[in-house]
Amino acid sequence: MNTSCVRHPQINRYIQLHKWQVVFCQTNHCAALLLSIFINWHDWKLRNDQYYRRSNDIAEMHGDGRPHNENAYLFFTTDELIEGCMGLYGKKAITDGLELLVSLGVITIHKNPNPRYHFDKTKYFQFRPEVCNQWIAENYPIQ
Repeated sequence: MNTSCVRHPQINRYIQLHKWQVVFCQTNHCAALLLSIFINWHDWKLRNDQYYRRSNDIAEMHGDGRPHNENAYLFFTTDELIEGCMGLYGKKAITDGLELLVSLGVITIHKNPNPRYHFDKTKYFQFRPEVCNQWIAENYPIQ
């Protein structure tokens, strides 16, 4: 079954934005796009963390320790977030959008969790889906 009358190129980046995300982000469209990025990457990370947890369990049974990272940290540079928003927003808007998401409690920002790489300037994020789910439940109750 086709999902569109247009045949989009394969492996072509797109971003999906829901109206609730714009409302949640107080009409800050950059923050709403960033929220969409975090939701999608968090979903991907959770699926893959389950795979890595299983792989680690097998490796551990064979005495190889747990070589794969299983935390739900997401990590992006500012330039990667600009690219993720398709270049619609620059560094200032991205920084402001991240600050809004932090103030809303939906993400937390961390330095590299590995102390060996304290010099790394990549930002590490934890997404808190329960904040979105609670907000949706309060603002879009099931009829």
